[in-house]
Amino acid sequence: MSKNSYLLVFPAKSAWLFEDAKPVASALNDGDGFYALDGNIGFIKTDQTLEALTARLKAGPIGSGSFFLTDVSDTKISGSMPARFWSYLSAPDEIVTAAE
Repeated sequence: MSKNSYLLVFPAKSAWLFEDAKPVASALNDGDGFYALDGNIGFIKTDQTLEALTARLKAGPIGSGSFFLTDVSDTKISGSMPARFWSYLSAPDEIVTAAE
């Protein structure tokens, strides 16, 4: 089963940022992946639906805080980013692991 790729964004002045990936990882399943791009932007690879992941993030690390989550699984991507970023997005599902 292929994983969905989601873009997760918090407001720039959010009280909760990606200084530590553990809170987001707690909403993921074993074998899911998380890539923190910046203090308020991250990518998630999971087999969860958008609705299920949204509910788990609200029930866990984010609570009532504001966030934006969208499915970018089939979106064309381009830009100038470090090689590690592109490796994460294009990695086969078998090697994607949840952030520790």
